[in-house]
Amino acid sequence: AASHASIYLNRLAEAGYLRRLPKRQPSDVPGSQGYVRYQLLLDTGPESPVARKRNGNWEVYDRNTKQVLPCVR
Repeated sequence: AASHASIYLNRLAEAGYLRRLPKRQPSDVPGSQGYVRYQLLLDTGPESPVARKRNGNWEVYDRNTKQVLPCVR
């Protein structure tokens, strides 16, 4: 589940919905680099965006605006 959440958040960042913050949240786990933090950049409404793979490329479908945004790395 954690890896799926990480993939989803990375796709939202690549589509411009989130920005990955440079400083991580400290963790209690020994040897951990801490937790990645994100800042919300684009809030289009109550429905969550859908990250999906089409023709080998990732994209995000926004159910609020009915738009498809490419994921750019």
